[in-house]
Amino acid sequence: MVWQKPVKRTDAWSDQEFDALPATLTLRMIRLRVAAKGFRTRTVVLVTTLLDPVAYPGDALRELYGERWNVELHFHQIKTMLAMDVLRCKSPS
Repeated sequence: MVWQKPVKRTDAWSDQEFDALPATLTLRMIRLRVAAKGFRTRTVVLVTTLLDPVAYPGDALRELYGERWNVELHFHQIKTMLAMDVLRCKSPS
């Protein structure tokens, strides 16, 4: 699939950043079926710039996605246990 650069930039991008974006971006879309015991089976769409299906098979990307998801869950548990799930800070001044 090919994504086209938007005609208008959003406020998230400066003029320089927006101008530096390519006109198109070629991507690969992989549909993954995620099943976990005790949870509803879901379909997840993974979009990646890893275009070569031989070098990066869908099953390998599915496995990596699952590992990454588990890492994020562990980070969440650690933050909750250490009461760091809500971080407060002072302004730089």
